[in-house]
Order: sequence, then C-alpha cells, then structure tokens
Amino acid sequence: MRDWQGPAILIYNNEKFRPLDFDSLMKIRVGGKQGDNTKIGKHGLGFNSCYHFTDVPSFISGDSFAILDPQELYLRQRGIIGPFSTNNIYGTIRNRRNQFVPFQGIEGFDLRSTFEGTLFRIPLRQQGSQISDRVFTTNEVLELFDNIKSNVTSQFLFLRNIETIEMSHIPPKSQPSQIESLWKGNITGLDENV
Repeated sequence: MRDWQGPAILIYNNEKFRPLDFDSLMKIRVGGKQGDNTKIGKHGLGFNSCYHFTDVPSFISGDSFAILDPQELYLRQRGIIGPFSTNNIYGTIRNRRNQFVPFQGIEGFDLRSTFEGTLFRIPLRQQGSQISDRVFTTNEVLELFDNIKSNVTSQFLFLRNIETIEMSHIPPKSQPSQIESLWKGNITGLDENV
C-alpha cells in the first residue's frame, strides 16, 4: 500500500454516508442508485470515474473507513469497510497508521472523533495497471482543475444538490493547514422555484 501514499485528489462532502451508500460503492461496476431519480450517480458511473486516476480509492465517513481494491492486489479482496476504531480494519491493512495519515487534518478529520462528512482520497496511479495505463502527474491534475473552473457555471445546472465547489491544493511537504485555495464557485439565491 506504500505506492498509494503519494499525491492524491481529495473530495469532501459535508454529508455522512448511510448504509445504502456504503453498499452501493462496494458493488464495484454495478452501482446502487439506478431506481432513485433524486440521486447523483443514479446511472452507476459517478464514483467509478475515480478509477481513471487510481486503482485503490479510500474514504472516511462518520466513524467508518473504506479502501476499495477491485483487482484484489493489495487487500486480497475487493474492498474493506468498517469502523476505524476496531481491529478488523487495523488488522487487515499493513502499516495501518499510514493509511490514515493522508486524511489527518483535512476538513477537521482526526481519529479521536466522528468525522462529520465524507472525505474521499483518490491517490494518483504511479504506473499502468489492468485498470488503466494512464498515469497523471500533479501538474496535469492542477490543469484539470483549471479547466473545470472555466466550465463550472454550466456544471452547476446538472448538480442538483451541490451549492459550492472549491478547488484547493496542498503543496508537497506542506501541512493540511497550508491549503491554498485555487478557486471557488457558489450558487446563491436559489429557492424551490429556481
């Protein structure tokens, strides 16, 4: 798992996962929102797009931690999920402390309390794999963020439950407290009529 401790894309949402959300993500390539027209990701493609960048995404939500490994190369299973305070997660992952270090301090996360939201970590692939041969550099991801900025206003039209998008960067060898905001987009003045 050491190969997955480098540069990553972090995605924060201020909502905690519900059991159905966890079940849906664990069904890799299947999805679980097809019947719910009120959900982003109802077509089962949203989260799976992270595999364009990584082979081993992980996330923290509430008191739970998950790592997905669809190739079963690192965990010897498709993924693990459980409370980060019990031995079932700690015992399964070698160098367990290292798996939590990249989350520490991001959006207020620390291992001593429940995380009030969901924080995804999409570590950048360092070499080609069976999932994809595409390897992204940090500079390419920063360029992608800049491209998103130029289209963000039209993107809000299709994101029914999103009111704010912010892109930030933590420079190499910096602390999470040294986050540099790249840009921020907000929707203001929305009501039920709009």
